[in-house]
Amino acid sequence: MNSSVNDVKSLVKYENDCVSQILPYLPSDIELEQACEVFMYLLSKDEIKKRFKSLPLLFLLLLTHDRNINEAISKVKSENEKVEVVYQIICCKDRENKEFKIRSREDRIKLSINAIHSMEWLS
Repeated sequence: MNSSVNDVKSLVKYENDCVSQILPYLPSDIELEQACEVFMYLLSKDEIKKRFKSLPLLFLLLLTHDRNINEAISKVKSENEKVEVVYQIICCKDRENKEFKIRSREDRIKLSINAIHSMEWLS
């Protein structure tokens, strides 16, 4: 990885109605769109702000399809160390909605996992 750890950490943030996260891979368009859409929906719920002190971590869970914060952080951190390039994923409240078609069974499973986890986080 070309950037220092501090440079990468400064890119993980929530400000001005935008959240950003760093990943060692680029998720599919539909995964990105759904993670952003679910994130913005969850953000509108007061109980989610009580459960997640760090909104970028909530976004990370949606991007990785994990339920456990420690597992998601560990997985991404170890993968970030193995790659030359990392991707900054940005989601903003005022964004252009795009329509993407689910192209594979794998996409459908990942989207379903996110939907299930997000409902669990609200209960």
